[in-house]
Amino acid sequence: MMKILKHLLLATLVMSALPVLAANWENDKPDAAISKLPAGKGLRTHTSPDKKRFLIARDEGGHGDFFYEQIYYFNGKQYTLLGTYMQRSVVTPVTWTKDSVSFEAWMPTGPDKADVMRVEFYPAKGLLRSKKIRTEAVQAAG
Repeated sequence: MMKILKHLLLATLVMSALPVLAANWENDKPDAAISKLPAGKGLRTHTSPDKKRFLIARDEGGHGDFFYEQIYYFNGKQYTLLGTYMQRSVVTPVTWTKDSVSFEAWMPTGPDKADVMRVEFYPAKGLLRSKKIRTEAVQAAG
């Protein structure tokens, strides 16, 4: 009987935590897709395993204490801006699935710290999701 009660208690705790975990994600719609990239300098490109989709980082330049990059998703026809994030010298891993692409992005929250975000894009749904993973100390570019 005690074993069953322990399992029920554990199940209740797990189930009560799920809405909190799901609530950490922020859902958004990306900007409308464009057929041509604006003028700028490319920093790097990540190609999907099927070689039909790309994640492109473009130099946005310096603003305040940090340099920024714009991240675009390219499906072979159109570019979708996924956001403007802090430029990093370390390239974070990009994960491709049949339905999505995900990556880590950094958003400064002060002169010496930044939030590390997990960003996911689902092109067929037009859904852009992000959530904070952690906060890290950073050094300003200036």
